[in-house]
Amino acid sequence: MRSGRPPPPRGDPCAEPGTSISPHWDPPPSRRTARTLAQGGSTAQARRAGRSRCACVAQEKSLRAQWAPGCERGKMAEPVSKSVLFVCLGNICRSPIAEAVFRKLVTEQNLSDNWRIDSAATSTYEIGNPPDYRGQNCMRKHGIPMTHVARQVFPYGFFVSSTFTMVTKEDFATFDYILCMDESNLRDLNRKSNHIKNCKAKIELLGSYDPQKQLIIEDPYYGNESDFETVYQQCVRCCRAFLEKAC
Repeated sequence: MRSGRPPPPRGDPCAEPGTSISPHWDPPPSRRTARTLAQGGSTAQARRAGRSRCACVAQEKSLRAQWAPGCERGKMAEPVSKSVLFVCLGNICRSPIAEAVFRKLVTEQNLSDNWRIDSAATSTYEIGNPPDYRGQNCMRKHGIPMTHVARQVFPYGFFVSSTFTMVTKEDFATFDYILCMDESNLRDLNRKSNHIKNCKAKIELLGSYDPQKQLIIEDPYYGNESDFETVYQQCVRCCRAFLEKAC
């Protein structure tokens, strides 16, 4: 998702590597047309200008490589290469804070297009609910946007609650990392992952990345706003260290 790579040209023998291009080459398109093609425009526009399909496909491929966002000149954009899912019990306190913190970090480093980021719960307690208002206040104080609706991680697909949130086993098969907050989360995730034949996720405690060695991120649900601030500070340290290691 959110890949910088444009869709590949439709199959054409003239577009395959090693295929020679017709010597009858029309002048290149204007800069505006070039940018349009590079950003996903079809070859139909160029063909209307009188070029052969072989020439159009080859020119489009060249232009897309040249203008692909975030790429060096002459290289195609890289696809989303990494993914992380933050998990806690209810997905309204700790994991949405970790998700929002990590989103800000990758945005600041211009890595948003390289990461798929989400958060979820191990339980159904809060499915469909927004983040805890105390967590939202904490994040607002630090200037970090938080827009998330609680969902559950589970190895089987079914609908839960009146919000009809779909939960499937795909989280274990599609995320590179699943980072949880405490030992209870870790046990639940490891138990559920045993039901997944193609589980590829590396399941860890987010606190294992804390340079201050605070392994567990305690649930602030029954605490006060200072407990949410503690969670935020832990998530900042852990997410920054995780990002440095993952990159």
